[in-house]
Amino acid sequence: MMLTVRRAELVRFKPLLQRGVPVRVGARRSVFSFLVEDLGFTPEYVRQRITTVFLDDQVVDVLEDAALKEGSRLALSAAMPGLVGATLRRSGPYAAMRAEITRSLEHDVGARTPAATTLIRVKLFNLLLDEMGPALLERGVLLEPEAIEALGYDAGAAPTDPGDLVELRVRFD
Repeated sequence: MMLTVRRAELVRFKPLLQRGVPVRVGARRSVFSFLVEDLGFTPEYVRQRITTVFLDDQVVDVLEDAALKEGSRLALSAAMPGLVGATLRRSGPYAAMRAEITRSLEHDVGARTPAATTLIRVKLFNLLLDEMGPALLERGVLLEPEAIEALGYDAGAAPTDPGDLVELRVRFD
């Protein structure tokens, strides 16, 4: 399903993006390759702007080493204020304070799936909602028809099986 909406309508999608949206990605992807190759952000933007990354509830310091797998939950944030923000910042000076929740390389060894595509859930926070939200929505997210209708849009013909998801692509004019 394709929607064309005005840029001002992004505000409707922000709560959805904060809760997380299912996204289909190519298998054998690291967080870094997903952000650069799949979403089209420059390596410089990813390294400088996305300062806090959680993958499956663990802080990620090295995006190139963090493997996405079926069912992964990826949360992305720009810099957050205060000590908590400084502690969670990728490879920041306070990273040692969060050793218990930092994703280790051993966690991702062999985690890449042989399937052609993988379904993950992506959450965006703070400034990244406006900056990355449109790219994520333009690429396509998977939603239940009820979620599309809750946004105020007609979901069209309902899927044949309950629980089926509709791929929604949003183009901003």
